[in-house]
Amino acid sequence: MWNEVEKRFGKEIEEIKNQIKDYEYSEKRAVQTDEKIRNFFLEKLKKSKTSLNDILELAYKEKADELSDLKALREDINIVANDVERTNFGKFPKEKKTLEKILLKDVLLLNDINSVKESIDLLYNKVTNSNVQNLPKDVQDIRSILKSFKGNFEERKNLIKSDYGK
Repeated sequence: MWNEVEKRFGKEIEEIKNQIKDYEYSEKRAVQTDEKIRNFFLEKLKKSKTSLNDILELAYKEKADELSDLKALREDINIVANDVERTNFGKFPKEKKTLEKILLKDVLLLNDINSVKESIDLLYNKVTNSNVQNLPKDVQDIRSILKSFKGNFEERKNLIKSDYGK
C-alpha cells in the first residue's frame, strides 16, 4: 500500500525526507517512522522552549509587562510536548487512504512545528533588540500556530487509532 501512496504523493514525501530521514510508512518501517517524526517534533519543541526561556529572562530584565503571555506560551509548549511524548503506537494502519491522510497530517504538522520554532526565533531577535511593542500579538500568533499543531496532532492520533481494527 505504501508504494501506491509514494507514487501519488512523491513530492510531499521528498519534502518530508529533507527533514525526516527514511520517512516511510511501509509495514516494516511505519512504527519507526512514527517514532522518528514524533522525536523530530519533540526536538523542535524543546529548542523552542529553550529560546522562550531566554526570551523570558530578557523580558524580565527589561521589565516587560508581557511576561504572563510568554509564560502562557511556555505552558502551551509543555502541554503539546507532553502529548507528543506520551503518544506511542505499537501498530500502524496499512490502508492506503488512511496512510494518505496521515501523510497529509505530517505535512501540516511539520509546517506548524517549523513555524513555531521560526516565530520564536524571530521573537527572540525582537526582544534582544528591545523591540517589544508587538510582543502580545506575536505571542498570540505563535499560540495560534501551536494550537493548529495540537489539533492536527490529535487528528493524526485518531487516524492511526481508528484503523487498528482493520
